[in-house]
Order: sequence, then C-alpha cells, then structure tokens
Amino acid sequence: MSTFGRSQVAAPKAPVPAAATRRHGQTTTWADSPLPGSDQPGSPLTPLPEGLSFEPSIPTEDTQRPPTPSPAPRTASPQPQLISQPTLAPQSAPLTHTGSPTITDPTADIGRQLHGLFAQLTSTQLVILQELRANRTTAPEPPRTEPPVIPNPPPVAAAPEFLPPLNSNGNGESLRTYFPDIPEATLLAIWRNTFAARDLYKLDKEAKTRGDFNKVVLDDGYLTTREREANNKDYPNWLSLSHPLNIYFDILEIMIIYRGDRAAAARFTHGINTYRDDLYTLYLEFEWPAVLEYHFKFHAARIVEMENGIYGGWGERDTILLNCHLFGKPRTRTKEQKSKTAVDVSKQPCFDWNFRQCTRAKCNRIHKCKTCDSSDHPASSCPKKSQA
Repeated sequence: MSTFGRSQVAAPKAPVPAAATRRHGQTTTWADSPLPGSDQPGSPLTPLPEGLSFEPSIPTEDTQRPPTPSPAPRTASPQPQLISQPTLAPQSAPLTHTGSPTITDPTADIGRQLHGLFAQLTSTQLVILQELRANRTTAPEPPRTEPPVIPNPPPVAAAPEFLPPLNSNGNGESLRTYFPDIPEATLLAIWRNTFAARDLYKLDKEAKTRGDFNKVVLDDGYLTTREREANNKDYPNWLSLSHPLNIYFDILEIMIIYRGDRAAAARFTHGINTYRDDLYTLYLEFEWPAVLEYHFKFHAARIVEMENGIYGGWGERDTILLNCHLFGKPRTRTKEQKSKTAVDVSKQPCFDWNFRQCTRAKCNRIHKCKTCDSSDHPASSCPKKSQA
C-alpha cells in the first residue's frame, strides 16, 4: 500500500482513555521529527508510542468542515510522512511535491501565444500607418492636363423659311396688294404665328383707337413711345371683333395658298367658316365679355396648333373653355338697355298723314312732309317729288 495521501493505522494494543484519541484534522508531532506530523527518518512505518492508540475517525458534521490549511512544507529530501488524516489543500494554492514532475497549465501557453500574436499585429499596423503617411506626404500631385478641345461641328444649313410675296413680284400680285393698309411687319408676324390674339384691333382700319397703338412713357428721364397692351376696351361690341378677325383669316388663307398646301388650305377654310357661325351664336346667347374672353383663349390655342402645321382646329368646339367662360352667364337685357333701344316716335313724320289719311284723334308723330319737311302738304302732293 502506498503511503502518499493515505494514513498508516496501527492496531491498538490496549484500551486507551477517550482523552488520548485525536480528532480529525490534528496531527501528532514529536520533538525529534524534522517535519510536523512525520515519524523518525529511516523507517517507513513507525509504531505509535505506547499508551496511545489511534482509531480511524468516522466522518461527522465536525469532520466535514474544510480543514485548516497547514503551512507550506520545508524543502528537504523526500521522506515518507505519516499523515493521520487526509488534509484538503485550498484550491487557490495547488499542492507541490518536491522531486515530482511539474504539471503545466495549458491556459498559460495559450495566453502567451495570444499575447505574442497581438504584439505582432500591433507592430504590423504601425508599419502600415507609417507607410501610408510616407506615401501621403511624398506622393507627387498628378499633372493637370487640359481636356482636348473638340471642335464644334459646322452649323447645318437650315431650310430657308418660306415667305409669301409681300411686294409685287412682276405679276402684280402680293400681300400688300390685298392689304395695303397693314404694315409689312404685321403681315410677317401673322405668318410666323407671333401675332397675339388680343392684337386684332390693329387690323381694323375703321377702329377709333387705331392711332393709339403706341403710348408715351418716361424711361430714364426721356419720353419714349412704346406699343401699348391690348385690353377688352378695344372690343366694345361684336363688330369691333368680327371685322378684324375676318381680315386675319383672309391673310392666313392667302398665305397658305401661296405656300401650295391645298389640303391645309381646304381644312383651314372650312374651319374658319364653322368658327364664325359658332362665335356669332355664342354672342347672341351669352354675355359679351364672356364671349370675348372665350375667343381669346380659343384663338391662342389655335396659334399653337398652326405652329405645328395644324389648321383644321378652328372648326372644333372647345367644351372645356365653354364651361369655364360661358357656363352660367346667359345674355340678359336690363330695363335701362331696353329704354335706350326704344325709338322716339315724337320726332318721326306720320306715315299715314303723308300717304293716306291719319284717323287718330291724337297722333304722336309729326304731320309734315317726309320729302321737304313742310307742314303745308303731305308727301303724296309734294311739288319737289314731281320735279324729281
């Protein structure tokens, strides 16, 4: 039986008093023993002194308590020791046995390896940072190179604009022949679709506002003339709009014929005739300012179409514009308007007195000759009539 970690128990020779037994956790020490709790050297088994007996202790509640750690053993040559009871060393202080092989902790080797790898990684990062800083400070700036100049392509010759004959071309026919009172710049503006819809009054040679096309304004201390903006006052009634509108249609129709597009001329002629009838119908049914605003909006939309070569849109009604400008605005006549339209018969000659016989007791008309304004004879017997 091995003596390491176990207790050597000698058979008792005689009964021993209870006071002589040792409790668990106590060791016997002799004066001549070099280590506490050990026997004399030279004998693997040393008998207990006489008069003392050692009995194996039975674990009780007192023996289950953790033993008190004993002081570290002295360094000496390995000798057998007598251990009365197995003593549990604390977990924090592992047992070391002199002369036995050293037990290494595997976690210590892993820690040393990790420490070495971390140190190597740190040194590598420092080297990389130093190289980056050196490259940043010493790298030369790339030379600036101007982009190559790409020559612009030669301009493509645009197709010549067709212009109708404004002056006489030898045959004696031109636009000025048909419209001598309209300036050449106005004719070109109509052909190029830059003539505004509200500027129709400029085509009316009988308009009273014809001499008021320009206005005098003060510009930087100087009096200058500028073309005034058109307004609804330039179109007080139906004739003030329909007359210049017909001239506008005639100019466009002749220009389309000069261009040689017969299909466009046919569509345009049919469309403007339809639009004239519709516009006059709207004039009879709705208020004049509303009809005027509807026309200006409709006319502006047709100008955009004619820029794209579409001339048949004049014959189509725009229901959206009708609802926006004419819906809920029927034409009404007030009492004041009715009184102005009434004819004053007191200043008219009596027709019955001049050609027949007036039988009314109190006639509201004047009894005078309708031919010579004489009250002596009626018109049927007027001497001037016979002379004529």
